[in-house]
Amino acid sequence: MPQRSQSHVNEGLTMKRALAKINRAPAPGKNGGFVLLLFMIVTIGVIGVLLVSRLNAGAAQVARDQATDETLRIASDALIAYAAGRRFSAGVPMPGSLPCPDLNDDGDAEGSCGSASGNTQQQNRLGRLPWRTLGIPDLRDGSGERLWYAVSSKYKAATANLDLNPTTGRGTITLRDSAGTVIHDGTSSDIYAGSSGGAVALIIAPGQVLKRQGAAAQQDRSCSGGSCNPAGDPAGTCTSTPTSLTAKCNPANYLDTALGEDNANFVDDNVTRTANGNGFIKGPVLVSGEIAVNDRIIAITQDQIMSAVQQRIASEAMGCLRLYAAANRGRYPWPAPVCRQANLMDVNAWSDHDSVSFGRIPDTNFDTTIAYSMADTWGAGECNIGFAWWSAWKMHVFYAVADAYKPNATGNGGPCTTSSSCLQVQDSGGNVIAASKQIAVIVAGRPLNTTTPAQVRGGSNDGYASNYLEISNKALEGLINAPLPAACSSLTPAPVSTACSPLSSCNKVTSSVRQSGLNDVVIYYP
Repeated sequence: MPQRSQSHVNEGLTMKRALAKINRAPAPGKNGGFVLLLFMIVTIGVIGVLLVSRLNAGAAQVARDQATDETLRIASDALIAYAAGRRFSAGVPMPGSLPCPDLNDDGDAEGSCGSASGNTQQQNRLGRLPWRTLGIPDLRDGSGERLWYAVSSKYKAATANLDLNPTTGRGTITLRDSAGTVIHDGTSSDIYAGSSGGAVALIIAPGQVLKRQGAAAQQDRSCSGGSCNPAGDPAGTCTSTPTSLTAKCNPANYLDTALGEDNANFVDDNVTRTANGNGFIKGPVLVSGEIAVNDRIIAITQDQIMSAVQQRIASEAMGCLRLYAAANRGRYPWPAPVCRQANLMDVNAWSDHDSVSFGRIPDTNFDTTIAYSMADTWGAGECNIGFAWWSAWKMHVFYAVADAYKPNATGNGGPCTTSSSCLQVQDSGGNVIAASKQIAVIVAGRPLNTTTPAQVRGGSNDGYASNYLEISNKALEGLINAPLPAACSSLTPAPVSTACSPLSSCNKVTSSVRQSGLNDVVIYYP
């Protein structure tokens, strides 16, 4: 019998071992179910970890967005306060003007950012928010970046916009929503556009670094390409000329582009406006499923800034009138009748007039008021009226004097003895909310087309209170006790020329929140 080779023996042993393992394998339906269950548990665990990770990432993004939104709100409030709180002086800027941006990242506004028309230094009206100039902390968005800021040529403070007021103060910056729809139209010259017109300023949170559409690499926020002081320090200031040569001061390394709109540049010509469609787009914007714009933007509108400035102007005018009354036995000067401003060529267009208790603030000297042993001027250092800014605002400022506190009142002025001897204050629904007021100052807002008829300003239109004031405020012209000046008789239609009867029917001042048919700002005393 032939002898078996060693290889055959080894093969036989291997086969036996394999068969033994097969015989020992768990029967289906016993331990096999446990293995499947274990696999499912592991799979579910992995999915859970991924979901938790995504939820945590989503929560972190929500937290960053909330922090960014709060920072943008603080910055917006600071800019509005800056515009309304500027120190009035004989020079510039005008009330309502805003600082130029910070170009070199030192926190201070630049001294110049172009002409009032907007046809020079366009690139200098986009930079970082000048937080030092505003007197606020070094604000950062949710990604730790400083805020950026664009300012309208109409509102920048570097050059005097000597006609800036609610009638002329239309913004020039276009802003689109994330779908590309225009929400603030800088090309519009419509005087009634209000908040839908061009923005006055934009504040931009740049967000995290991304790769701009069409770019070869991600945004570079270092000192490369130029120089920083201290050298190479990304926290330092940019020293290149222009500053945009340094990566950290180049807006394209912070602001994004999509749907044909590039946030790193814009146009805001204050004269032609036709090119002002080049503006900004709000993020987030997705293109092909990827984030193309993560800039979060908040706009400041004409209505927002002017309502705050109107309040400031009203306070300034009231301060003048109160100080005058304190020095003149509690009585106030006669106003300049509104109808006189229909013809500004008339030498008496801004003169006070006897027995007229409502009108605009007259120019000094008070030729009629002095007949009642009262001063013919405001008095040294009592008010800022007379500086350059006043000429742009005087057409918008009115006041009404209670019968008990006019120049020919008995004694030292007051007290109120009847409902007609003092002013009453009502809300927009006609409900009296305050009584026994000596004086009220009213500052008109932008012209409205929600009144009947629409308000029209300029030329002889300025001789009608209804083209500036709303509700009961436009009826205050009836607070007269003598014929109006002869110059007013030529107006067509004729202005109010007879006193209200009874006087209490038109001694009500409407003070309410800004709404469709009312944007007057009112303050009264006491």
